[in-house]
Amino acid sequence: MKKLKFIYFTLALLLAIGVGIPTGGYANDSTNMQSKTSLSSSLSDVKGHWAEQTITGYVYNNVVQGYPDGTFKPDSSITRAELVTIINKLFGFQQASSELSFSDVTMNDWFFKDVATAQNAKYISGYADNTFRADNQITREETAVLITNILSLKRSSSANSFTDTNNSPEWSKSAIGSVIDAKIMNGYESNVFRPTSNLTRAEALTVLEKALAAKSITYKTAGVYGPETGVEKIKQNVIIDAANVTLRNVEIEGDLLLGKGIGEGDVTLKNVNVHGTTTVRGGGENSIHFEDSIMVTIVVDKATGKVRIVANGATQVGNVTVQSNAKIEAETGSKINSVTLSEALPKDSRIQLVGSFETVNVVAQSIVIELPKGSVKDFNVGKAASDTKIDIGNEAAILSLILNAATNISGQGKISNATVNSEGVSMEKAPEKTTRGADVPSDVKLKVGGNEVKAEQPASGTAPSGGGDNSNGNGTPGNDTTPGTGGGPIITPIPSGPTPILSKVTYQNTVGENVYAVSDLDGWIYIVENGTTRNSIILDEAVKGGKGVKIKTKANIGSYINTTGLSKTKVHFVVVAVSSEGKISDPSHIKLYAGPSDPLQYGDTIYFTGDYTNKKFGMYFNKDILNNLADMNALKAAISFSNDSVSFQPLSNKDEVVFEGNTISVTFDVYYTGTNNKLKLNAGSIKDNFNHVFDQELISKPIRAVPLVKKMSNASTFQAGQTVTVRVNQAETVYLIRSNFYYNTRFDLENEVVAKRAIKVVIDTDKANVDVDIPTIGLEPGNYQVMIYGSNSFPITINAAP
Repeated sequence: MKKLKFIYFTLALLLAIGVGIPTGGYANDSTNMQSKTSLSSSLSDVKGHWAEQTITGYVYNNVVQGYPDGTFKPDSSITRAELVTIINKLFGFQQASSELSFSDVTMNDWFFKDVATAQNAKYISGYADNTFRADNQITREETAVLITNILSLKRSSSANSFTDTNNSPEWSKSAIGSVIDAKIMNGYESNVFRPTSNLTRAEALTVLEKALAAKSITYKTAGVYGPETGVEKIKQNVIIDAANVTLRNVEIEGDLLLGKGIGEGDVTLKNVNVHGTTTVRGGGENSIHFEDSIMVTIVVDKATGKVRIVANGATQVGNVTVQSNAKIEAETGSKINSVTLSEALPKDSRIQLVGSFETVNVVAQSIVIELPKGSVKDFNVGKAASDTKIDIGNEAAILSLILNAATNISGQGKISNATVNSEGVSMEKAPEKTTRGADVPSDVKLKVGGNEVKAEQPASGTAPSGGGDNSNGNGTPGNDTTPGTGGGPIITPIPSGPTPILSKVTYQNTVGENVYAVSDLDGWIYIVENGTTRNSIILDEAVKGGKGVKIKTKANIGSYINTTGLSKTKVHFVVVAVSSEGKISDPSHIKLYAGPSDPLQYGDTIYFTGDYTNKKFGMYFNKDILNNLADMNALKAAISFSNDSVSFQPLSNKDEVVFEGNTISVTFDVYYTGTNNKLKLNAGSIKDNFNHVFDQELISKPIRAVPLVKKMSNASTFQAGQTVTVRVNQAETVYLIRSNFYYNTRFDLENEVVAKRAIKVVIDTDKANVDVDIPTIGLEPGNYQVMIYGSNSFPITINAAP
C-alpha cells in the first residue's frame, strides 16, 4: 500500500506548531463548506461515505491526501508506521528517542524518526521480539492501546461487554475498555468490537479526531485563568465555553475554540499566543477582546447574531476568515494582516471593519461591508463577489481598490487608486485615480455620483529593478549592498492586480523532499534562501544561482515544489507567490533540514528576535541536535564565550544553555556588548537524532550586540509635520515606516524611503545615546512604526495636520 502522505501545516508568521485541525471536530462543521464539498466530490470514493465530513476536513487542512487516481480509499487499512507519523504531528510529539530499541527499524527507513519519536513519547512499545513491524496493518486493539497511552486513560473492564473481547489478551483488553469509556472508539452491531480487524483509513481519522477533542482543556465557568506572571505552555487544544472568562499569559500549541456557550457574553485574551486556529462561535456585539496576543488564524463562524472582535495593544493576527456577521476592530498598535470575507457568508450579511488592515479579500456574494474609519491598503473584490456593497465613512481610506465584480460604493471616504475589472460598478465619490483593467472592454463605463464616466487606460509598466541584502535572515543584520546600479536605489514599482495569498505551506521538511503550497492566483511559487529580496528579478537570480527553486502554479491548485539542489546547511528559507502581473505575496518562513544520512553541519550564528536584551544568542545546525555528553553541566563546560574580541572564557554559573530543535543557545546573566561576540563548542559535544556526532571544535560566526531604539516621550500620536524624538544606543539607521509593511531585507525598507513612503535617519557615533528627532513631514496619515532593521520597534500614529 502506498504510504499515507502527510503535509506539515505552517504557522508562517512567527511560530509553527500544530496541523490546523481545530478543537472539537471542526472538520465536521460548515466551515468553507463550498471548498470542502468540492474536495469531497473530487475524491471519487468519499461522497456519501459515513466518514465523508471527517475525511474532507482533514484533506482540506492538508493532514492527509488522496491518491493520484482521485480516490481516498477510506476503507483500506493503514500501517503502523503511517499511523504513528500522523499521531506525532497531530499531538505535537517532536523529541525523538536517542536510542531506538526496535531491531527492524534503521536510520534509512522513512519512518525512523517518527518511530523514535513515538517511543520517546511512550505510547508504543513494539512486540516481544523487539520488533516494530512498521509495514504491518495496525489492528483496532493495537490502536486502542496507543490512544490509551497517549491520553493516559484509566484502564477499564468495559471490554467485557463485547462478545468477541472476552478472550482478548490483557495488554489490549483494558485499553479497549478505556477508549470505549472515553467514547473515542465504538463497537459494531451484534455487540462486537472486532479487536483483531485492521483499522481503516476512515476509522483512523475519526478516532484521532475524537482523541484530539478528549485532549482539550475546557473552561466552562466564568473567571480568570492563567498565571499572573510568566507564560504557561498548553500543549492541548483549548475550549472556552462560558461568558466572562479571561485567559491570560498562556501559549497554546493546539487550537482555541470560543464556543457557543459564551452566548452574547464577553471573553478576554491577554498575552495569549495560539499556534493553531482560533475559531469564534460565541460572543455578542461587545464581546471578544484580544490584548497583546498572537493569533495565526482566526475563523469567525457564529451561527446567529453578530459578534464583535477587538484587537488591541500589541496584538498580531495573521489571517481572519469571516463566515458570519461580525465587526472586526484593529486598534492602534495592533496588526491584522488579512481579512477574507468567505463564500460561506449568507446573503445580506453585514460586516464592519474598523482600524488599519493590510488586505481585505471579498469572496462572498451580496453582502454589505462598512468602513466607518481606518484604512485598508489592498481591498480586493473577487470575480464571484457580485452585488457587493461597500460604505466608506468620512474617516476611512482605501489605498488600492480592485473591483472584479459589480460593486456599489457609497460614502465620502478616500479611495486613492481604483482598478475596474467589471461592469456594474458605481461610486458615490470619485477615487483620486481610476484605471480600467486590461481585460475590460474599452467602452466599459462606471457610475460616479450618478454620472457615467470612462476609466483611464492602464499605463504600460516597467520591469522592477533593485539589488539585495546579505543579512542572514535570522535577525542578525549583515553587511548591506547598495540596491540598484548607477545612482543608488531604484524604486520597485507596485504592479497592478491583487496580491497573491499563500496558504497551506509545508513549514518543515528535508532538502530534496517536496514542499506543498497553494496560491490563490495564477503565477509562480518560489522557495529561496531567507534574506532574498522579494523582487521578481532578484528571485529569478536566486533560482539561477542555485539558491532557490520555482514552479508555475494555477490559482487555488496545490503545488508540490521539489527542493533538490537547495543548500543543506541554510535551513531557513522563505516561500513566496508571484502573480502573473508581478504582485508578490507576504513570505511564509519554512525550515528545510538535511537528510538522515547527511553529515551534521553548522549553519550560522543566530540571535533571537523578540529578545532585544543582548543576552541571548546561539548556533544553529542543519538538523535537530542532542547532547552527546554526560549531562547538561558537562555540555555547559564544553562551551566558552568571547565578548567583543576578548579571549574565550568559561560560561558563568548563572548562564543558561538549552537545546531548541536544531539550535543550541546561551542566555547570559550579563549583557554582552560590542560587534565581535563568539561562542566556542568543544568537539564531540553534540549529535543529531541519527547519532552523527559533530566531531570538530566549532567557533561561531561573530554576532554584534543589537542596537536599540527608544521613544523619548509618552506621546504615541503625532500630527503630520511634528517630529518624533528617539534615542539609539549605538550608531545605526532608524526607519519610520508603515506598521503594516512586510519586509524581508533592508532593501525593502530602503525602497519605501526612496518612494517617499517612509523616512530614515542615520545615527552617527556622535549621536548615539542622545536625543534625535525624526521628521514626519510628507507622510500620509496612518499607523507607523519606528524601527531598526533586525532589532526592536515601537508603534506611533500620524494624524493629518489641522
